[in-house]
Amino acid sequence: MIDITRFRELILELQTKVNQESEEKINGCFLAVKEEHMVKKIKDKPGVLLCANYPDAEYDIENSDNRREDNQVIFFICEKVSPGSETDEEELLHYAKLQRIMEALKRVLRLNEFCDRFSSGDKMRTEWEYSIFGGFNGLSLGLTIVDYD
Repeated sequence: MIDITRFRELILELQTKVNQESEEKINGCFLAVKEEHMVKKIKDKPGVLLCANYPDAEYDIENSDNRREDNQVIFFICEKVSPGSETDEEELLHYAKLQRIMEALKRVLRLNEFCDRFSSGDKMRTEWEYSIFGGFNGLSLGLTIVDYD
């Protein structure tokens, strides 16, 4: 299982690398166990946020020679928007901005330069999000981070 303090450092590294690559910036990073926990942490935070769950880990006991654990992670690129406050065009442009940041995040993850002991798994799933965490719109990215012991 990924050491949670190291995972927090990894998220901060991701923010730095994405901000170097993207015109639009991530303004803050947050880590939470559950959605309700995240709602409390970010409810009034302005700007674009990178949020993540505490990773769940899976270890294959049958293949104990292979010293690796698969950690399920969901990253969110999101920004608070009052429901109904944007026109269709403004909403589209807002999602497009967040999509560009998400694409930068995925490029950084694919390069595997973000950390020396971990690598992203074989698949990444990106989904659009509306009114998550009490009113945030954006995108989520589900992936497996492999921890080599």
